[in-house]
Amino acid sequence: TVGNFRRSLSREFHTIGDKRGPGTQRFARYCSRLAGSGRQAVAFCMAYGTIPIAGGDTATPRNLTARLSLIAQYVDLRGARLLDAGCGAGEYVEPLARLGAEVRGVEYLSHKVKAWDQMHPGDPRVTEGDISALPFRSGSFDVVLLNEVLEHVPREAAVLTELRRVMRPGGTLLLFSPNRRYPFETHGLDRGGRVPPIKTFGLPWLPVPVLERMGFRPWARNYWPGELRGLLAVHGFHVVAHD
Repeated sequence: TVGNFRRSLSREFHTIGDKRGPGTQRFARYCSRLAGSGRQAVAFCMAYGTIPIAGGDTATPRNLTARLSLIAQYVDLRGARLLDAGCGAGEYVEPLARLGAEVRGVEYLSHKVKAWDQMHPGDPRVTEGDISALPFRSGSFDVVLLNEVLEHVPREAAVLTELRRVMRPGGTLLLFSPNRRYPFETHGLDRGGRVPPIKTFGLPWLPVPVLERMGFRPWARNYWPGELRGLLAVHGFHVVAHD
């Protein structure tokens, strides 16, 4: 199971791996008028520069409840070995454990790991690390959760390759990520200072190089559904469900 989660209209939990639909084909034709044709044009429209490691947390009470409910619809966590990759301060670790999973969390930002340690002294379930180079054996986990993390990592291909390695054959990847069809950039944009989401209407629909020529710098990637489907398929994931 791979997907994006719909929060209002800004997130989508969806199937990935199918052929490009009519909307993506129209988008490709639009790109071709800007930058050539074919795959090079699509790459022109979607290409992001260097993405810094960052990211807020999604564990507000409403988000946490909604996402746990969605996960439970698709995966039976009883007895499952689960990796929360990019787990922040571990806000999902305890709730996922209460659903029956044996949970480990890995987080790159040290201050978030320290926050976990302060709240859970002596509990080793959350550790500091790089999810593109994990310290686990191949096939260690039944389920991997990537909860609005992929858009924030510098090397998305390296992360997906590594997560595929630590999943057992037939394991499950749960992926939450932005949906670029939503008309606002929910991370905001940088234009000599943070531009709040409410002032970004329509900007996610523009090709990234056009945004950059307008003086905007994205804080994080934003994926078209077809783009994300293709990215996952290239890295060996077979999508079985979406929402």
